[in-house]
Amino acid sequence: MSYPRYYDLTGKIFSRLTIISYAGKAGKESLWNCRCSCGTEKVIRYNSLMSGSTVSCGCLRREVNRSKGHQGPYKRTQSNFLHRIYMSMKTRCYNEKNPNYARYGAKGVRICQRWLDSFDAFVDDMGMPSEGHSIDRIDPHGDYSPENCRWADRFTQSQNQRRTKYHQWKGESLCLTEICRRENVDYFQVYWALIAGKSIEEAVQSANKPFKERAKGSKAAGSVQSSIKSYS
Repeated sequence: MSYPRYYDLTGKIFSRLTIISYAGKAGKESLWNCRCSCGTEKVIRYNSLMSGSTVSCGCLRREVNRSKGHQGPYKRTQSNFLHRIYMSMKTRCYNEKNPNYARYGAKGVRICQRWLDSFDAFVDDMGMPSEGHSIDRIDPHGDYSPENCRWADRFTQSQNQRRTKYHQWKGESLCLTEICRRENVDYFQVYWALIAGKSIEEAVQSANKPFKERAKGSKAAGSVQSSIKSYS
């Protein structure tokens, strides 16, 4: 079969949609047979796929709409939770009066136009988070967009902060907490050994087991948080 002069999408995956085959043209725009992850097949326009405005056969939108409707308190709570995340994201990027604006909007962090225009598009792209997860930018210097965002737990996010310092450990670049977790040693003992001038290897070797992380490491945790922030 000969294809017109455009990029062949056969086999490509767009969120829940897998491209099966070329389906003809509508004016100057190509059409594509798509199979959704729910099993439904649907013909979708090229521009809708490439722009991200269509990411499922419609099943994802129906799931979101049901969560906003009469599906019990748990579903409504999920929808409200997502909307709070969405609005918090917008205010810290664009509202100069927001307490977190200095760390986001003032530093040039923005939201992609697709999400900025539509809460439903944000939900379509991100889906529902697992319990204990919140939105996290993979590149902490980048914008909020489908390709740069994920749902992550608190530990993953803490490792991904701009201020986090990384150490070379057994061929990997790891934050201090992760090194201590893997080696099962007390975080604070390693931390203060580093402050005293020891290498990371010496600091880990001299620390006691078992692993204790920052807030749980000692009764003095609260008094040393400012020092930790300046170091990590």
